[in-house]
Amino acid sequence: MQVVRHIARRHESSWFNDDKNFSDAIARALEFRKLVGCAGPPPKPSVAEVRLDELPWAPTEEKAGGAAPPWVQPSYKATAYLRVLYAQGHKKAAEVAYLMQEHMLTSGRAETDLGVPASLFEGGEVHLKQTTVEERDAYISMRGTPLAAFVPPFYEAHPQDSGVLVLLGSVTAGLRRPCIMIAKLGTRTFKEEVVHNPKPRPDLTAKANRIDEMRSQLTDTEQKQGMSKLRYMQLRDSMSSTASFGFRIDGVNGQRAVQTREEPALREMIRSFAGGQIEVLGRMLSRMRSLREMLQGPAAEWFLRREMIGTRLLFVYDAAEPLAAQPNVWMLGFHNVIERDVELTHRAPFVYGNHEDGFLVGLDSLIRLFEFEASGGALS
Repeated sequence: MQVVRHIARRHESSWFNDDKNFSDAIARALEFRKLVGCAGPPPKPSVAEVRLDELPWAPTEEKAGGAAPPWVQPSYKATAYLRVLYAQGHKKAAEVAYLMQEHMLTSGRAETDLGVPASLFEGGEVHLKQTTVEERDAYISMRGTPLAAFVPPFYEAHPQDSGVLVLLGSVTAGLRRPCIMIAKLGTRTFKEEVVHNPKPRPDLTAKANRIDEMRSQLTDTEQKQGMSKLRYMQLRDSMSSTASFGFRIDGVNGQRAVQTREEPALREMIRSFAGGQIEVLGRMLSRMRSLREMLQGPAAEWFLRREMIGTRLLFVYDAAEPLAAQPNVWMLGFHNVIERDVELTHRAPFVYGNHEDGFLVGLDSLIRLFEFEASGGALS
């Protein structure tokens, strides 16, 4: 019901008079109901009546069979948040995460969509995310290191079903008109483990043939016998700026970005996102330079031993006047970060088995394009 009410609040009543809008809203609610799987526990009369050992994401020492590890020790703010959610009848994190994600783009109100006072948490909001053990471990390993300044605040994590629920500080907290751009870094978007079989697959050739650009690059042998999954994934990455620039812009202000490999188009996307504001571009550029210096200096021991697949940079600034915060850049998306027993360069070309991801290729490219735009296009 929270999801249905949320959808209803987003539109005027006349919007639902359109049959397509009404059908889409119902379909969306039903789809999310299926994802959530249940309505959650019955609401408690008050938050005070919720015991810590009732919280579905906060195992006590008794439940854990002894002292819980540091990443499940509940912090005051996060546990208070879980108490509120549980008292309101929310047991599945999926529904909560959905509502919080929607709220991230409408920050500045005194309460979240769940009626939780924003002042309860450091920075105004806590973001819940269902993710992998790898992402949890990445956040834990960055705690107390220089890299902690470049990632969202990590409060705690709790086992849930087959994954993990992490509680992070929202990087848009307090912004009245947040503008967001997300770029996925790396010259490779797939894990090595998914392409270990070199066997030709006719089904992948059939998929490639449905896309004109991919079909034109297939060899006669691939057309007749099939193509390997590695070859298919590399062709797919070559269709965006991933392979050539080491990054791709996935979205701007909640809208999926049109993929391109042309530098003028990439620069235009960056310039448009920043509203042509040199100061915004300059501050983000400074932040990226500091991140690169950190990764190759104080944080090199951590960075050079980790394969970074799917990691993103989130660019954010406040379009409101006066500014609630300065423009910023955050590193996030560590669900496929894997610690390796070899040292990576993050710039060398990928060859199966070398674990290279091209992360620094993408960061270098973004810095260069931001330098161009921050200079007013005066660079040669």
